[in-house]
Amino acid sequence: MDPITKENFSSVNIKSLALDKNKFGALTFDSAFPILKKLQNFFVELEDFDYKNLLTQNEINQVESYKTNFVNYLQRLSNFDLGKDPNFNKNVRDSFENEIKNFNDNVAIALRSLYSYLRQEADIKVEMERIFKKMLLVLKKKQRLYLMI
Repeated sequence: MDPITKENFSSVNIKSLALDKNKFGALTFDSAFPILKKLQNFFVELEDFDYKNLLTQNEINQVESYKTNFVNYLQRLSNFDLGKDPNFNKNVRDSFENEIKNFNDNVAIALRSLYSYLRQEADIKVEMERIFKKMLLVLKKKQRLYLMI
């Protein structure tokens, strides 16, 4: 598997990564999987909202820091292997899953207001585009009417 980076994290198949019975046997990351998938979708959505052009540099740095941590968690998960690591056991798995839960809570607390702002901006943009299209249609109709006169 290629290294997981901030550039390719969105294409990582988290389900196969977290629930791989060949690598983890019965110790799959069932609790972490939905949280990691939710976080992946969250960070992709932030990118879709164009956060780098709408937030302050400090806010961008904050998002980037959390995204880096998320990618590091994915990379750690991809490095776990029951067959290759004699230290991998239920305690290691449970500890990692708790880290993921805590990280998710921290992301929610730290980035919720930024997310709300970006969501609001996206909604405004969609509404403005809708209004613009309506205005364009009205202008085209008026132009046709004018040309008929």
